[in-house]
Formats: sequence, structure tokens, C-alpha cells
Amino acid sequence: MLDGSWVYVAAVPIGLAIVALGTARNRTVVALVALAHLAVLANVALFPIPLDPGLLADGRPAAASIAGGGLNPVPFATIWPVVAGHAPPIATRIAILNLFVLTPAGIYLPLLFGILRGPRGLIALTIVGGVSIEAAQLAISAMLGFAYRAIDIDDVILNAIGIAIGWLVLGAALARRVPPAPGTGRRGSARRAPGRRI
Repeated sequence: MLDGSWVYVAAVPIGLAIVALGTARNRTVVALVALAHLAVLANVALFPIPLDPGLLADGRPAAASIAGGGLNPVPFATIWPVVAGHAPPIATRIAILNLFVLTPAGIYLPLLFGILRGPRGLIALTIVGGVSIEAAQLAISAMLGFAYRAIDIDDVILNAIGIAIGWLVLGAALARRVPPAPGTGRRGSARRAPGRRI
């Protein structure tokens, strides 16, 4: 089995490089938080990976015996039972985890890349971010020859919703930071506010 501990080791020099860049303090902190989140996410979502020949030999027939081969392409097949309260507790906990696991990315990515703060950025984040974990699991499964993790379209949907939640929270927070426009009593546009970028 290949565990994900090496991900944390690899994150250390990347973190040192981020600090060495000498960018604004707030931006450096956000970048380090993003790095930590991505390292934990990669470890939890992608590892361990079965590389031992014996595990691979056992994994292929086991995956083949599962209905759909460990793949669920039907939207809301696992979400509706959770919403209706008919799912077992473990399924509910997994759904909640999938909902919020990428919420931080919906916050720190627009902070790091201002282009992602607009509606187009939200669309790009939800599509790319929502698909990212399942796509990585699918790619690794293809290399192994079997689904080593359950690959579920509902996870993509929940991940995308979670990113949107983070994006909306950030937008609300930035809007509160913008001072009222002179003579109007209304808050100005966060995009036009000077000196507000991280």
C-alpha cells in the first residue's frame, strides 16, 4: 500500500518556497492555508493506493463483484436517501463530509486569484473543483485496473455545492469590508474598492 504521508513531506519545501517569495503577509498566509488543505485533502481522498501485487489481484475480482464496479453515474442516487432521512448514519456523515470538504477552496482560491471572484469564476470553480477529486480517483483506478475507491457522481455534485458555499461566504465577507460609496450611503463594489486585495 502506498500511503499519503509523503504528501506532507512534499508540502514542506513548497511551503518554504511560498514564504521565501516574500509576497504580502495576508496572501502568504492564505497560500499556506491552501497548501495545508490540499495536502490533507490529497491524503484523505486519494490514499492509500494498493500497489502490492497480492492486493491488486484481490482487488480486481472484488471490484467486479460490486454492482456497477464501484461507479455510480446516476445523479442524486445517494443524495436523496440522505435528504429524506432514509440513509444509514455512515452515509449521512459521508455526504456531509463531501459537502464541506472543498468549501475552503471556494474561499482561498478567489482570494489568491482575483479573476475567480466573479460569476464566471464561480462557474469555473464549481465545475473544475467539483470534478477534481473523482477525476483523480478515476484516473488512479484506471491505472490499477479496478475502482479502488467508490466513484460517485453525487460526490461531484456535493463537492461543487460546497465550493459554491465557500465562494458565497467569501463574497458576503468582502462586501461587508467595502466602505459606503461617498454621498450614497451604500456600499461600493468590492471589485472597485482600492487597497482591498490580498
